[in-house]
Amino acid sequence: TIYYPYYFASRFGRGTALNLSVDCPGYDSEHGDNVPYLDVSGVADEKGKTLTFFAVNRHPDKSLTLDLSLLGFGDKARIADHQVMTHKDLRATNTLADQTNVVPRKGSKSSVADGRLKADLPPHSWQMIRVAVS
Repeated sequence: TIYYPYYFASRFGRGTALNLSVDCPGYDSEHGDNVPYLDVSGVADEKGKTLTFFAVNRHPDKSLTLDLSLLGFGDKARIADHQVMTHKDLRATNTLADQTNVVPRKGSKSSVADGRLKADLPPHSWQMIRVAVS
Protein backbone atom coordinates (compact mmCIF):
# COMPACT_ATOMS: atom_id res chain seq x y z
CA THR A 1 0.00 0.00 0.00
CA ILE A 2 2.98 2.34 0.36
CA TYR A 3 3.31 2.32 -3.44
CA TYR A 4 0.69 5.03 -3.93
CA PRO A 5 2.05 7.63 -1.48
CA TYR A 6 5.52 7.16 -3.03
CA TYR A 7 4.09 7.35 -6.54
CA PHE A 8 2.22 10.61 -5.86
CA ALA A 9 5.20 12.10 -3.99
CA SER A 10 7.51 11.22 -6.88
CA ARG A 11 5.15 12.56 -9.51
CA PHE A 12 3.79 15.69 -7.79
CA GLY A 13 6.17 16.39 -4.90
CA ARG A 14 8.54 18.45 -7.00
CA GLY A 15 9.25 22.14 -6.66
CA THR A 16 10.04 24.43 -3.77
CA ALA A 17 9.36 23.01 -0.32
CA LEU A 18 6.90 25.09 1.66
CA ASN A 19 7.55 25.95 5.30
CA LEU A 20 4.34 24.84 7.01
CA SER A 21 3.53 24.94 10.70
CA VAL A 22 0.96 22.67 12.28
CA ASP A 23 -1.25 23.53 15.24
CA CYS A 24 -3.34 20.55 16.29
CA PRO A 25 -3.90 18.17 19.21
CA GLY A 26 -1.30 15.50 19.85
CA TYR A 27 -0.71 12.24 21.67
CA ASP A 28 2.08 10.74 23.73
CA SER A 29 3.97 7.70 22.47
CA GLU A 30 7.01 5.75 23.53
CA HIS A 31 9.01 7.81 21.01
CA GLY A 32 7.85 11.29 21.98
CA ASP A 33 5.41 13.47 23.81
CA ASN A 34 2.64 15.50 22.19
CA VAL A 35 3.13 14.01 18.72
CA PRO A 36 0.76 15.93 16.41
CA TYR A 37 -2.12 13.90 14.97
CA LEU A 38 -1.71 15.86 11.73
CA ASP A 39 1.40 15.83 9.59
CA VAL A 40 1.45 17.94 6.43
CA SER A 41 4.07 18.88 3.85
CA GLY A 42 3.79 20.89 0.67
CA VAL A 43 5.59 22.02 -2.46
CA ALA A 44 5.08 24.87 -4.89
CA ASP A 45 5.64 24.06 -8.56
CA GLU A 46 6.08 27.42 -10.29
CA LYS A 47 6.32 25.87 -13.77
CA GLY A 48 3.11 23.86 -13.34
CA LYS A 49 1.45 26.62 -11.29
CA THR A 50 0.37 24.19 -8.60
CA LEU A 51 0.70 23.63 -4.89
CA THR A 52 0.72 20.03 -3.73
CA PHE A 53 0.04 19.07 -0.13
CA PHE A 54 0.53 15.65 1.45
CA ALA A 55 -1.28 15.16 4.75
CA VAL A 56 -1.61 12.33 7.25
CA ASN A 57 -4.26 12.15 9.95
CA ARG A 58 -2.97 9.78 12.65
CA HIS A 59 -6.03 10.07 14.86
CA PRO A 60 -7.69 6.66 15.27
CA ASP A 61 -11.31 7.85 15.26
CA LYS A 62 -11.59 11.61 14.67
CA SER A 63 -11.56 13.57 11.45
CA LEU A 64 -9.33 16.61 11.44
CA THR A 65 -9.87 19.83 9.53
CA LEU A 66 -6.96 21.04 7.45
CA ASP A 67 -7.01 24.84 7.13
CA LEU A 68 -4.14 26.36 5.15
CA SER A 69 -3.55 29.95 4.12
CA LEU A 70 -2.76 30.34 0.41
CA LEU A 71 -1.62 33.94 0.91
CA GLY A 72 0.81 34.96 -1.80
CA PHE A 73 -0.25 32.31 -4.30
CA GLY A 74 -2.89 34.24 -6.20
CA ASP A 75 -6.58 34.78 -5.69
CA LYS A 76 -7.87 32.32 -8.28
CA ALA A 77 -6.80 29.09 -6.63
CA ARG A 78 -8.90 25.97 -7.14
CA ILE A 79 -8.72 22.28 -6.27
CA ALA A 80 -7.05 20.42 -9.14
CA ASP A 81 -6.99 16.97 -7.52
CA HIS A 82 -7.66 15.37 -4.16
CA GLN A 83 -6.75 11.76 -3.45
CA VAL A 84 -7.53 9.92 -0.20
CA MET A 85 -6.24 6.60 1.12
CA THR A 86 -7.82 5.06 4.18
CA HIS A 87 -8.99 1.67 5.35
CA LYS A 88 -10.78 0.51 8.50
CA ASP A 89 -8.08 -2.15 8.99
CA LEU A 90 -4.62 -0.55 9.38
CA ARG A 91 -3.00 -3.88 8.54
CA ALA A 92 -4.89 -4.24 5.26
CA THR A 93 -2.78 -4.88 2.17
CA ASN A 94 -3.20 -5.35 -1.52
CA THR A 95 -2.78 -8.93 -2.68
CA LEU A 96 -2.74 -10.72 -6.00
CA ALA A 97 -6.34 -11.78 -5.32
CA ASP A 98 -7.43 -8.26 -4.23
CA GLN A 99 -5.24 -5.65 -5.89
CA THR A 100 -7.55 -2.75 -5.05
CA ASN A 101 -8.12 -3.35 -1.34
CA VAL A 102 -6.20 -0.20 -0.32
CA VAL A 103 -6.00 2.34 -3.12
CA PRO A 104 -6.40 6.10 -3.48
CA ARG A 105 -9.90 7.36 -4.09
CA LYS A 106 -11.09 10.72 -5.29
CA GLY A 107 -11.54 13.06 -2.32
CA SER A 108 -14.60 15.27 -2.12
CA LYS A 109 -14.20 17.13 1.14
CA SER A 110 -11.78 19.89 0.15
CA SER A 111 -12.33 23.43 -1.06
CA VAL A 112 -10.63 26.75 -1.66
CA ALA A 113 -12.36 29.96 -0.61
CA ASP A 114 -11.20 33.37 0.57
CA GLY A 115 -7.54 32.46 0.10
CA ARG A 116 -7.72 29.32 2.26
CA LEU A 117 -7.56 25.62 1.50
CA LYS A 118 -9.84 23.59 3.75
CA ALA A 119 -10.19 19.83 3.82
CA ASP A 120 -11.78 17.23 6.04
CA LEU A 121 -9.27 14.47 6.78
CA PRO A 122 -10.84 11.16 7.87
CA PRO A 123 -9.27 9.18 10.75
CA HIS A 124 -6.13 7.23 9.88
CA SER A 125 -5.89 8.63 6.37
CA TRP A 126 -3.31 9.82 3.87
CA GLN A 127 -4.22 12.62 1.45
CA MET A 128 -2.76 14.39 -1.55
CA ILE A 129 -4.38 17.71 -2.42
CA ARG A 130 -3.26 19.64 -5.49
CA VAL A 131 -4.25 23.28 -5.87
CA ALA A 132 -3.99 25.13 -9.18
CA VAL A 133 -2.87 28.72 -8.62
CA SER A 134 -2.72 31.76 -10.88
